Amino acid sequence: ESDLTDMGYTNIYRVITSEMSKSDFLTNLEMCQIFVFRGHGSQTQEESCIITNKAQTIKVMASDLYDYTNGVAKVDLSGCDILLFVACYTASSAHNIAEAAVLAGAKFAVGFSDIILCSDAHKFILNFISECNSGYPPKTAAKRALVGTTLGNTMQYF
Repeated sequence: ESDLTDMGYTNIYRVITSEMSKSDFLTNLEMCQIFVFRGHGSQTQEESCIITNKAQTIKVMASDLYDYTNGVAKVDLSGCDILLFVACYTASSAHNIAEAAVLAGAKFAVGFSDIILCSDAHKFILNFISECNSGYPPKTAAKRALVGTTLGNTMQYF
């Protein structure tokens, strides 16, 4: 948290997504400047998603953020500077949730195209925030955050 405060983000909240409906989750997402999701992701042939509860019954799909058929955002993420979807498969499939976030207005989003290890996921988040706090822009910070992880070719940014 202190690194985020040092970057100028003063309204920092931790949200337990397992206690939210999909609608509440999307409403909260629209209000975030920085959003870090660390949990489980999944994919179909057409799109990727994040799973927001332990029972794995609430899935936020790429298509919940962006309507690819009509080319229209379904949520307004224009106030979001950075979204990190640190979970398996969040940058896989023809339509992935990280890309959908940017199409819905976010300035920068990260996802992963394959299975990722929990230890690497945690390290990536800490490294990314540290690199941003050191003054690196998000794209560079994301590349530098891979150091010491096995995430290499799986990380994609939009």
